[in-house]
Amino acid sequence: MPFRSSLCFQPDYLPGIALFEKRTSEYIQKEHSPQQFNQLIAFVCLGAGLISFLLGWTVIGYLFTLMVGIASLTAIAGFFICCFILYQWE
Repeated sequence: MPFRSSLCFQPDYLPGIALFEKRTSEYIQKEHSPQQFNQLIAFVCLGAGLISFLLGWTVIGYLFTLMVGIASLTAIAGFFICCFILYQWE
């Protein structure tokens, strides 16, 4: 199914549910606006990188895509650059 992530019930994750301490409905949901801000920045940077590559500006294209890659690696490490920018801006 191409839109499998939009399903409410995903049987692939049933073995992992046993590892949760509480029922999944009891967990507090994260705020949605930082996630949308992160997606917007990534979308703009990747779009600018794609346009740069299409125009033949390879150095600028690599810089934009590298920014998204570095932001992804720091997010894996636990520091969210886009959230830092958002909370400094507010």
